[in-house]
Amino acid sequence: MIETQENIKQLKQQIAQLKKERDSFKENSSYHNELSKTKDRFLASVSHEIRTPLNIILGCADLMSDLEGDIIKKQLDVYLSKIQSASAHLNSLIEDILNISLIENNQLVATPTSFNLKGFFNELVDELSIVATKGKNKLKLYCDETADVNFITDKKFLRQIVSNLVSNSFKYSGVQDCSVAVSIDDGSLNVVVRDLGAGMSPDDLSRVFEPFYQVQSPETISRTGVGLGLSLVNMLVKQLDGRIKINSAIGKGTQLDIELPQLKVNKDSVHEKVLLDKADLSVLSGKSLLVVEDDPDNRFVFEKFFSKSGADVSFAEDGLEGWDKFLEHHKTLDLVLIDLRMPRLSGLELIERIRGWETENGQKPIPALCLSANVSKNDQQEALSKGFRAFIQKPVSKVDLLNASALAVCNK
Repeated sequence: MIETQENIKQLKQQIAQLKKERDSFKENSSYHNELSKTKDRFLASVSHEIRTPLNIILGCADLMSDLEGDIIKKQLDVYLSKIQSASAHLNSLIEDILNISLIENNQLVATPTSFNLKGFFNELVDELSIVATKGKNKLKLYCDETADVNFITDKKFLRQIVSNLVSNSFKYSGVQDCSVAVSIDDGSLNVVVRDLGAGMSPDDLSRVFEPFYQVQSPETISRTGVGLGLSLVNMLVKQLDGRIKINSAIGKGTQLDIELPQLKVNKDSVHEKVLLDKADLSVLSGKSLLVVEDDPDNRFVFEKFFSKSGADVSFAEDGLEGWDKFLEHHKTLDLVLIDLRMPRLSGLELIERIRGWETENGQKPIPALCLSANVSKNDQQEALSKGFRAFIQKPVSKVDLLNASALAVCNK
């Protein structure tokens, strides 16, 4: 009897201990969940705070390049080149860091579109070759005749994959030549990026897709980078349902093979179509546009972007002023461009008011483009669900903004 009571006592103690551990686990789990949410909020905030001034830098660089027939033009060319190069590098770094976080949190998904592979790779390699030539590097493209076809995948993802692979080859291979071979085999896209540089050891190969991991060697010790390129490539390839294989040996170079299947086009992705299609910019001439943007420097840049388009552009400094100007000019407006984060009335609240007023008054919806430094899938989906025609991510170039605006006006 005494032994049984002692067993019961021990059992109660064990149960109490298990409850204590369970409660501790719940507190731990809650803490880590909150920590994860805090990290996501931090990244979103960092994205916004960096992209907004970056938009001004890129915008001013675009405007400076329009200067003509003056000695000032020659003097500014050198500075322009450095501004554009540094801005592009900063933007690429931000994209890599945030895309990894977005993919891990299922916030970045592929948006398949159909496009000609040969034309895409010719254009991309031409762009990459300009950068390569500045560093005394050479980039060669071997495009098989099978690649002269339309292919369905995420164009932006594919561009980022190839750009990162080529960039890595020049940074870390220790050689000045790199090649890109493209072909179609059994319906799948095959891309091979190869260099004959320093190569990697088996230990490096086993870790090369880890975030922030960098191969250390005499050839790469002075190279810049944070070790995100191949990690992001691996994630993007998986997002496209593809496969990646790497072969390398010390002193023999490195070869990366990418295989991507065709995807199905999402016909509802109008916002991607707006940015990818090419428009006749002359359609903007005589059109009435309203830009709602709280940042004065961004308003300055956007005003200069549209200055030669022939469009009649008015500006509002926040959502509430944007609402007043919409009511005043709605009969003649052809397009509204709205920032998301604004005082007094946010971009989402403004577009809700506009769409509600149009419904109540039996008016046809005026095309509206969302301009934002927010990049998550949720932000984009919410913006589109509220009534925006397209989501345009800052920083945006003059060409892309005018192109998206022209397409929106054409599809009014």
